[in-house]
Amino acid sequence: MTVDEFAALPDDDGVKRELIDGHVFEMASGGPVHETVKGNVIIELAFWIKSQSLKARLQGETRYHLSEIDVFQPDVSVVVGSTLDPKSRGKITIAPDLVVEVVSSESAKDLFHKIKTLLRAGTRAAVLIYPFDRAVSIHRLGGSQDLQESDTLRLDDVLPGFAVPVSKLFEDL
Repeated sequence: MTVDEFAALPDDDGVKRELIDGHVFEMASGGPVHETVKGNVIIELAFWIKSQSLKARLQGETRYHLSEIDVFQPDVSVVVGSTLDPKSRGKITIAPDLVVEVVSSESAKDLFHKIKTLLRAGTRAAVLIYPFDRAVSIHRLGGSQDLQESDTLRLDDVLPGFAVPVSKLFEDL
């Protein structure tokens, strides 16, 4: 399926869909654990962005059209600077600077393809959060890093000075 065919699918039926390598995937709804972690991430990022007066757009469940066969809708994303005009209409064809995915149902193959495609398109960091393992994996073009609950998540290459204890991402679980 192409991006144009994907764009013609209904968008108001409450189903989250992604186009991965030309194939449509319906994403399972997150559930309480998924949504709690996602909420914790949003709180930490929003507070930090606001406290730094950083020109950045914090997005939730936003579709990014990265190629003719890939449309991703990460749980949370950040676009730094003014490249994302909040008043614009149409497809978003830029790659977000930061992507955060709370991993609860995706296959390893699809997740690997998504991360690889995002990084090649210009995403500087992709953070994968595994709630049931209480672990985090950060992917960049130069490699990846695994963090445990006792570590600190740092994203200086995308958001200079941003740091949060990994344990805060799992609060209330």
